[in-house]
Amino acid sequence: MVDQKLVDYINSAVKSGKSPGEIKAELVNEGWSGNDVEEAMSMLEGGGKTGEKPKLEKGHRNIFIIGLVVIILIIAATVYYVTTFVDWQLGPGGTPPPETCGNNVCDIGEDFVNCPNDCQPAPPGPQKVSVSPSAQTAGVGDTVNVEIKISDANDLYGFQFNIEYDPSILRYERIEEGDFLSNNGADSTYPISPSVSSGLLKNIASTRLGPVGGLDGEGTLERITFTALSAGTSQIKISNIKFVNSQPEQIDTNGENGQVTVS
Repeated sequence: MVDQKLVDYINSAVKSGKSPGEIKAELVNEGWSGNDVEEAMSMLEGGGKTGEKPKLEKGHRNIFIIGLVVIILIIAATVYYVTTFVDWQLGPGGTPPPETCGNNVCDIGEDFVNCPNDCQPAPPGPQKVSVSPSAQTAGVGDTVNVEIKISDANDLYGFQFNIEYDPSILRYERIEEGDFLSNNGADSTYPISPSVSSGLLKNIASTRLGPVGGLDGEGTLERITFTALSAGTSQIKISNIKFVNSQPEQIDTNGENGQVTVS
């Protein structure tokens, strides 16, 4: 600890106009330790006395108290919000509250099945149209039958697509509508014959007729017959797919191709 007498002497010397260098040299010559002199001078520059702990000035102390109060208020508000949200949105213990169907709001715990007046149905996923079988083999001169199938159908009312194939390996013979769109013959449909060119059946199409809804599920849309001409592999490619529902609105559809290997 620095001697208070040393501090007082340096304070008096400073007030008399002596420079720090002069004060230090004078005290060292009188036998004071250079380190003690420097420590005492530092204390004077900081405005303190030996043995005193630094104190916060009044303004700084007020700022510190205000900051502490703000932090406490933020923590309290966060705890209140979290507990209130759990009780109100999820109910006590974090469980969903009872359904309140009929308030025109799709609340937590409600869905279209339980509250159709409040909630909207989930949008259906893409419908899949595919070649069946996806792969088959045949000998030269054999008849090759291919079906175009739909799965995951949702309100399907009409369709249009093209079929591409290799005319050097397969020869197109005929096409006939499947039984899915007509609901196994119970409903009327209007099939459209495709435009046939080498390697392409263009605009294969059909639609349901009248004020009826679309169909859901899976089934056969078209049956196509080829004859195997020569050895090789021909892709059976579905392209230009356009499916519509009863609104009518276009439906998202994924196509899966097939192939025929002739040996």
